Order: sequence, then structure tokens, then C-alpha cells
Amino acid sequence: MARSSFRISFVFLVLSILSLTGVWAQKGTAQLEGVVRDNTGGVIPGVSIVVLNTGTGIARETLSNDAGNYVFPALPAGLYTLTAEIDGFRKAVVNNLKLDVAATVAQDLTLEVGDIADEVTVTAASVGLVQTTTADVADTVNETTVKTLPLNGRNPLELVQLQAGVAGVQLQSEQGSASDQGTNYAGLGVNGARAVNNAVYLDGVDITNSEFGTGAGINIGTDITQSVDAIEEFRVISLNPTAEFGKNSGMQIEIVTKSGTNDFHGSLYAFHRNDVVNANRFFNNMLGLERPKLLRNQFGGSIGGPVRVPGYDGRNKTFFFFSWEGFR
Repeated sequence: MARSSFRISFVFLVLSILSLTGVWAQKGTAQLEGVVRDNTGGVIPGVSIVVLNTGTGIARETLSNDAGNYVFPALPAGLYTLTAEIDGFRKAVVNNLKLDVAATVAQDLTLEVGDIADEVTVTAASVGLVQTTTADVADTVNETTVKTLPLNGRNPLELVQLQAGVAGVQLQSEQGSASDQGTNYAGLGVNGARAVNNAVYLDGVDITNSEFGTGAGINIGTDITQSVDAIEEFRVISLNPTAEFGKNSGMQIEIVTKSGTNDFHGSLYAFHRNDVVNANRFFNNMLGLERPKLLRNQFGGSIGGPVRVPGYDGRNKTFFFFSWEGFR
């Protein structure tokens, strides 16, 4: 009986993981698509196209269809190299192709007649990527921005306030509610929408606090916090989100955490703040009150890389990332 129960539990666990994989594929990733043409503008079907993640070494391959179109859905955000080749044409390579989370990037390719052994290489920065497949208004906050801009309390999501159309709003709980009656809560809204209409996703999983009156959507510094060292980037969609973001009508915030790469990377940090050199507030001085006390310590670390154990080398296959942060 116990063995049968174990089998049922194991099957249920596997099915749950598979169902979650389907959810993750919808959000938290990017899509790359385009058309392959020759010098005359004619489309080229049957072209072998490979996209390679330069950080992990993981590659995916497809063929252009009869209309010359290709598409790579559900790609993790990151830097890629795109390669296209077919007999009778020179190989085309696009380096430094940056894919942001929740973005659909169009990268058309032009193949020149010649020997396949010859190679034509360009960089994505010089091509000028244009998002022509969606009408959303969005901006991506990358790792460099998160690490270099000053953050009070080291909460990266404070940078949401720098996006166009985002402003602080007040949430007023409904009279007669079971709890928090008549209490205001600060939040962030976009284009006049209430903060309760926002949605937040972490690696494709909905982590929105939907309980009305507790900073629903996003309440900076209380509801949603992520370590600076754990975030790869996040994308704020402020207008016209695509169909997969149909749950909420406000901001759509897509957060992507770091994953390991083929190289080991880590960090250690400790931040200390106190009131030793702080000035007293104007009204405190006027009323004869003491300077507010402040003592804050934030510390932690992170490490990531390939999984390497005796008999198995995870390079280009399996990776890990661990992050921990303490606050006193």
C-alpha cells in the first residue's frame, strides 16, 4: 500500500513539474524571429539557422520555411550568436545579439551568393534591432543599471519609478472591509491606473500580491524585494501588453533572476548605515525632538556556474545559481 502511494505521489510530482514548465514557457523568456533573403530580396527556404547562448553554450536549431521565415520562441534572456547557412551561399553570422526578457526581436538575414566556407559577420548593435511585431511600450532595466544606480535599501524595483508614465499613488481600502479599513497604502501606478492593477512575474511565475489593501500589484520595499546580486534584468511594460499579459491592466513587470554560466562567478557584500553624520529634520529641531535613530546592515553573497561532479561535466548543459541576503 505504501509503495503504491509512493508511485502515485511520484507521478503527480512529475505531472506538476511538466505543467509548470508550460507556464514558464509563456513568460520570462524572449522570442527571436526574422526572414532570410538573398541579395535580390527573394526569400530562401530550408536555411539552417542556429542560435547560440554565449553564456551557457546552449544552442537551438531550426530551418527557414517556404516563406523564408524562422522563429525561436521561449529563449532565455541574454546574449546570443545567430548563424545561417545553406549550400550556394556564404554563411551569415550575427554576433552580440541581445534578447531582453518578454521582448520579441526581429532579426532579418541576407545571404550572399558564394562558397559556404566563406563567412559574413556582423554585430547586432550595428544592425539596429527594431521591434516590429508587437505594439507594447516597454523598457528594460539591465544588470549594469541595477548595480550602478543608487538604491535606498538595495531594492532594484525602485527603478520602476524611472519608467515613463509611472507615478506614486495611494491605495484606499474599501469601507466595510474585514481588515485594514480606511487605511492608505503607497504604491506605483502607470498612466493613471491604480497600483492594484499591476502584475509582477518572477522567471515567468506570477508573484503579484492580489490581496486588496496590502500594496496589491507592487508596493516598493514591502511586497516585492529581490537581491541586487540575484537579478539579471527586468522589463516594465507600461502600455499595450501582448495577450499573455491579459490578467491585469496596469504595469506588467517581468523579472529574470540570474542563472549559472560556463564560468564560475560569485560575490560577497556587506553594507552598513547609521545616523552618525545625519542631520536632524527641520521640524524635529523646531519641536525639540531628537534626531531619528538609524542602524541598518545588509549582507550576503551569490555564486553560480556549471554543475561539475565526478563523472559529469555540466558545461553547456547544466548550471546552478545561489543567492542569499540578510538584513538586520
